[in-house]
Amino acid sequence: MNTTQTSRMTTPNSWSTAPFADAAEISSLDFSVLGEHLDLCKNPHGRLFALRCVADTTRGFIASRLVTTMMFVGLLTLLLFWVS
Repeated sequence: MNTTQTSRMTTPNSWSTAPFADAAEISSLDFSVLGEHLDLCKNPHGRLFALRCVADTTRGFIASRLVTTMMFVGLLTLLLFWVS
């Protein structure tokens, strides 16, 4: 590493995430993923936004506790058949 690169790297507020301080190249895949993200974030408060939030939260809760949820549903089903 030469002294120019060393001094540039140790100077405050001059760091770069690109290798060898070259300009980063942006691919078309980066732009398409960014476009998809912006489309999703454009209108997060639509008509069914609250319902989607509840559904995502419920799905996450059930998915992380799948066995417990299945046992609870089975027990509830047996209890309902036993009572009626």
